[in-house]
Amino acid sequence: MEKAKKVLFSKNIAVGWLYFYIHFVTEVVCFYYISKVTNGSFVAWLIPFLYDALAFVPQGIIGKLNDKYPKLNIGILGIILLAVAPIMQFGLGVNTILCLIILTLGNCIMHISGAEDTLRTSNGMLSHPAIFVAGGSFGVITR
Repeated sequence: MEKAKKVLFSKNIAVGWLYFYIHFVTEVVCFYYISKVTNGSFVAWLIPFLYDALAFVPQGIIGKLNDKYPKLNIGILGIILLAVAPIMQFGLGVNTILCLIILTLGNCIMHISGAEDTLRTSNGMLSHPAIFVAGGSFGVITR
């Protein structure tokens, strides 16, 4: 039985890495086309790419920390970061790039917390986690 768990775990990790690389290549291609639509503007290509890199790449690391320390409520940390960034920007006049970094890390943490909660309560259905993920697509479209 233990061997079957190891095989399943290694297959899950392999599938996870496969989707990670496919998604990464998809992002690069999408940002290439963004640069084409914006007449090759370097900033219009770089800022969304930086945002994606900070908001999504660290999710595996944060998820691993959350698995290791399950009593740590990372959702609250994510909410704090999401609230602090605009306060720093508009209230204190802190550098926009620094606020963007804090905001994206808050988004990253909220993805982990939200995914965990929706998967736990979805009773094996994909629609609930898909609704959680799809809600962010409005922000992607409008940015």
